[in-house]
Amino acid sequence: MWAQENYWCDLEAGLYRTQLEQENYDGSSLPLSGSPWTIWIKDTLVLDDLHAVIEETVQATTAINYWAKHKYSTSSLADVNWNALTAAYKGLPFSRRIWSTKLASDWGPTNKNMKCRRLGPSDKCPFCGTPEDSLHVQICPHPEPSSYRRSKLKDLPSQLLKLHTSPPAITALLDGLRRVWSEVPRPPSYFTTDWCPTIIDSQSQIGWWNLICGKWSTYWYHHHCDLYRLVKSNRSPRQWQQAVI
Repeated sequence: MWAQENYWCDLEAGLYRTQLEQENYDGSSLPLSGSPWTIWIKDTLVLDDLHAVIEETVQATTAINYWAKHKYSTSSLADVNWNALTAAYKGLPFSRRIWSTKLASDWGPTNKNMKCRRLGPSDKCPFCGTPEDSLHVQICPHPEPSSYRRSKLKDLPSQLLKLHTSPPAITALLDGLRRVWSEVPRPPSYFTTDWCPTIIDSQSQIGWWNLICGKWSTYWYHHHCDLYRLVKSNRSPRQWQQAVI
């Protein structure tokens, strides 16, 4: 019975498509039979959450222009793995996404911003007395935050290995974080893998501070694609990228 119903449904669908093609409809955007209405944005049928699609469509150009003006060059924008960032953010609570956005755009509750909003008495860092913005929170030279960063840097390799990160990628990542945190970076001769200088150059164009904010170069992803293929692993480089972000 079900096989017979499927046969007739397929037949009717084929006849419907043939009829629409004869009426010069675009085969990639055929209207759905029986649907009272559909919503299209830029020649694309909206199948996901309508509110999210409209918000993304309206804000995408403005957001890209903002990042291009304040954070990235045009070439480095193309190197950012936006798909991985989007997928990673979808798995975060809304409050964490807001916090990450404020961190990246320097609109977080730092002393500099608190004073501008007349919510704090001083814009100075409580440790070193320098004006405190989002970047300074990460690079404050005072011994106490410096010691905390070194402890985190020491623990990071084991955490990355648990996510099946390749050793060359860990080496390149640690070197980049040393640059942000004003530690001494490794000399070029330290990197024995040809891939390392490529990823370091690409991420340096984007900015290592921007990596902390989630803007990873696509070269991280491509490296793990090649690695998992080489070792015949079933692990997903896409899931790896989302996890480390």
